[in-house]
Amino acid sequence: MIFTILLGLFGLGIIIIIHELGHFVAANLSGIEVETFSVGFGKRIFGIKKNKTLYQVSLIPFGGYCKLKGDDLLRLAVQKELTKIPDEKSSFFSVHPLKRVAVAVAGPLFNLIFAFLVLTIVWWSGFYIYSPSNRIVLATDYSLDSFKSEPPATRAGLKTGDIIIGINGKPVRNFQDLLEIVSVNAGEKLNLSVKRDSRVINLFLTPELDINTGAGKIGVYSWIVPVVWKVDKSSPAQIAGVKPGDIITMVNNRKVSNVLDISTVLKKKPSKIN
Repeated sequence: MIFTILLGLFGLGIIIIIHELGHFVAANLSGIEVETFSVGFGKRIFGIKKNKTLYQVSLIPFGGYCKLKGDDLLRLAVQKELTKIPDEKSSFFSVHPLKRVAVAVAGPLFNLIFAFLVLTIVWWSGFYIYSPSNRIVLATDYSLDSFKSEPPATRAGLKTGDIIIGINGKPVRNFQDLLEIVSVNAGEKLNLSVKRDSRVINLFLTPELDINTGAGKIGVYSWIVPVVWKVDKSSPAQIAGVKPGDIITMVNNRKVSNVLDISTVLKKKPSKIN
């Protein structure tokens, strides 16, 4: 929990620094003197002065700021009831209004450019998306889903544990592939290549239209092996000695092979399990 908060603050800090960097670059290009560019807030830890700008690292490491010469002149003019903002050379209010607008806009603009660059790098480098395998579980075996009659998968002869490896000649690598094909083919006859035991068979079915989602459905769920990913501290599972990586094979003397098996057992007797 604490790590997640710190990570979030660190990310926010990066965004703020990029934002302030935008103001810094635009100010320099507009002839406005930057008095201080700080990474972090609070008391200065160390700094270097170069070309009238103090570059510093401050005590609180989240975010930062960019102080422009004369950015407080408006406040001083109001306090002293002046009719004109003092015109100091190289100050924020000494340049053309359009340049001041450019400095103000540069912060958000740098954030947009940074976001675009990060997303581009992530996209081109690739990222892992988890999808369950193409082994299926029949909804009718676990009293799931509400079909007016037998679901298409059951009528076609599919069985829990079957592996769907292709539909209409297109390979099915995981359950997401299966969903994508079925969802857009409501009312269309599909030819399924199914691996059962050591042989491959072909079955035909027609997905029904789900009136709630507008997508096709056939009455199957993904087969998820009951591997323990995480055990909450002081939870009944931890007290019982369950550890991450364990594979649950039996619950209350009943053999289980997928997550729905466990769910079925717990619904019947949730108070105590072995």
